[in-house]
Amino acid sequence: MLRLEIAPPAGLPDGVTLHLLPVFDVRHMYATSAQDDYDVDVLPAGEVVVRHHGRAVVIRSQPEPALRIKQRRVPLFYRMGSGFRYQAEDGIRFQSEERFGCIVGEWQFAAGTGSCGVEFAVGRDEAEARDLFEAALSAESEQARYSEAGRLALRNGALPGVAERVFVMAEKFGMVSLESRLRLPEAGGWWFRTPWFRDVFEGYLSNWRTLLDLGLKDRIEAACTMAARLIDPISGRVPNRLPERHSDVEHLDTRGRLPDGYYHSVDATTLLFTLLDTVDGQLELDEGLFLSAFRRAAEAFLHARSDTPEGTAVLGADGLLRCVPWHSWTDGKRQVDFGGHMLADMPIRVPRQWQIEELVAGRTPGEVYRDQLLPTYLLPEINAQWLRMLSWGMRHLPGEDPLRETLGRAQSLAHAAYRATFWNAAAGYLFNLVRSDGRADDVPGSPGMVAAVLLANSGIFSDGDLRQVWDTCRNRLVVMRQGKLFGILVKASDERIYYGDPQYHEAVCWPRDSAYLAALLAELGETGALDDLLLSNLAHQQEEGVMFYNHELFSLPEGRNPAGPGETAEFPVPVKNPMQWWSQWCDPFLYDVRQYRHLAGE
Repeated sequence: MLRLEIAPPAGLPDGVTLHLLPVFDVRHMYATSAQDDYDVDVLPAGEVVVRHHGRAVVIRSQPEPALRIKQRRVPLFYRMGSGFRYQAEDGIRFQSEERFGCIVGEWQFAAGTGSCGVEFAVGRDEAEARDLFEAALSAESEQARYSEAGRLALRNGALPGVAERVFVMAEKFGMVSLESRLRLPEAGGWWFRTPWFRDVFEGYLSNWRTLLDLGLKDRIEAACTMAARLIDPISGRVPNRLPERHSDVEHLDTRGRLPDGYYHSVDATTLLFTLLDTVDGQLELDEGLFLSAFRRAAEAFLHARSDTPEGTAVLGADGLLRCVPWHSWTDGKRQVDFGGHMLADMPIRVPRQWQIEELVAGRTPGEVYRDQLLPTYLLPEINAQWLRMLSWGMRHLPGEDPLRETLGRAQSLAHAAYRATFWNAAAGYLFNLVRSDGRADDVPGSPGMVAAVLLANSGIFSDGDLRQVWDTCRNRLVVMRQGKLFGILVKASDERIYYGDPQYHEAVCWPRDSAYLAALLAELGETGALDDLLLSNLAHQQEEGVMFYNHELFSLPEGRNPAGPGETAEFPVPVKNPMQWWSQWCDPFLYDVRQYRHLAGE
């Protein structure tokens, strides 16, 4: 719900009226603005309902306004567009976009009546929008949000007053889901609000301790339960995201599964069980439901075929998973042009040179494309999550379960094979990707650091290994802001300027990785670096973008970056979505700081 409070300045002459003209641009996040009219109803007491494209906006006002309902189109100019950029003569510029909004009418208030308020709530129908009003009124009357923040303020944190504010902002993410009016954290703001399960689980992995402290474990329980219920009965995969269209929901209702495109990932599944392994024993869950989901996924991995395009992950003889290279979070695509051939939709995760070599070897673009849809790649973060998934499963499977022996053997094999497969001794880091034939990509990237953190207490890596991981990050991957550690590159790539999706997972910095980096620094007792990481991210939240939020990702300040003179020209450049759920981590401010201070004897 959005509330606007309008306070007219004192001393206005009699007869002055305030005119409020809301502009609506209701559309799917990837669609253009609709040109058809909005449906508008005026109800008693000045309440207005605006309907368009399967959504309803309920508007309430106090005091009751004079209403003049008349629709007209107005251009909307988004100066920074969707966060994409281009090279202009004077430097790198954001690609502006123009849309069209609809003014449905005027709300007129007499200035002499004092302050006036207008409230907006959006739902799939009027009932859902009205529910949001009631929920907001209940929260306000109980001062729930403020009391939760106050409880955080009582924690013995290292940054007084910070953790509670970060939590209040993270609280604002939320979208009503398919069942029971459950709120799931949406992926981001405005045009990227659909909840993606990988984003939901990553966000809870970096916020679960805060939520448990506040007695809000039901949010984690509900998200996990929904994912388990939506698992694909055919491929054993949790869907990428919640259904976006009514037709997709109908597909689910009639066929028991969503359309195929919803299952093009493996990490939504492995992250679900990584989260369950992390918070095991602290949630109240339906054991039978999650064991059923675990069995379904594990059996799908056991029986999957490596020659199935877009297929589910394949469990190898070494206990490790092979998957489609873009079925993890680094799912960006690029175009590769070479020798008169054009390869479209090539996964960024696979080195460009490998893709070119396939053409040089005489393979057709179609053959190269089909090969990169096959589950034949080993990714370090996916297999770290797989080991965590097995950890949960082996604790919960009953002793007589026929899968115990098979998966117990797979767990032992994977534990033994993981370091041998992914550890690059020459670099003191993990390979970014390994092909089934053993060829490895030795360009370091954030997935290796994330994997090391996920397995920090598994016995696979020594303390010396973890120290080498940090040393490699510090030498090749870290991103600085105002002289302080700010984050880590997704990849030590030569493509160091972000223009758009082809650079989405190249040499860019995603704050979603910084929560893992904070955990690594805490584990190693790197007190100064952890302080810098937290403080520099707070500075970003305070000084740029959408106030109090972390951006989705950042470009390096390279090329002709027209940021103006001074040190800000050297800051990482916020690009793409201006607020992102999994970028909004709270736990490091309260818990990682406390951990390293304990280790340091402070």
